Amino acid sequence: MSEDALAHTRDGAVEKSVDTLIDQVKAARHTLQRRANAETIGLYWQIGATILAQESAAEDQDAALDALATGLRRTYPTMASFSVESLRWMRDFAAWWPARGGIVQQPVGQLPWGHVVELLTRLEDQGLREWYAGKAVQHTWSRADLVDHIDAGRHAHDTEAPQNFATALRRADSALAEQPQRRSRHRRLPRRGNRPRSRGARRLGRVTFSRRRAR
Repeated sequence: MSEDALAHTRDGAVEKSVDTLIDQVKAARHTLQRRANAETIGLYWQIGATILAQESAAEDQDAALDALATGLRRTYPTMASFSVESLRWMRDFAAWWPARGGIVQQPVGQLPWGHVVELLTRLEDQGLREWYAGKAVQHTWSRADLVDHIDAGRHAHDTEAPQNFATALRRADSALAEQPQRRSRHRRLPRRGNRPRSRGARRLGRVTFSRRRAR
């Protein structure tokens, strides 16, 4: 084999090795991102569940939420995720998506937090939230893609859209999806056991809806 041919072979081998390493780096980064996202979603759900538990016993729920936000921001001053508004979203998240064996095992638990906020903000029906969460995972929608599909009412035009949400959710407690939800600043929380409905459950934050979902 000539020196030129040998050099070409070596260059080809190096190029192939570089391509292989690039693929491995991409795969590793993707795995790390998924793990980090799962940890974040699990943490936010747990914070929300803690807030729900404290609200059931607090006389002044707004004050209790402010105190939690203040305490978290004092320790983590650079984390915008611990604002009062963000904590309200975490509370809603835990209320509408009970753990059911692990929140990250559900489609919504595989989405970035921004996607979850869009589902809570733009949709009233829990069944539709579940449907769009599943589609977002299946098709790897970006947050902007998710918003576009919701605003366009894709569920009304997709042949795979559930006609019976109880069947689509495949859960024993899917009756929640059949209950009409009222639009409020946030979403009205579902009852948890015999816990009385609280002021915090009736007034769940400040959200401005730029567009009402097509019906």
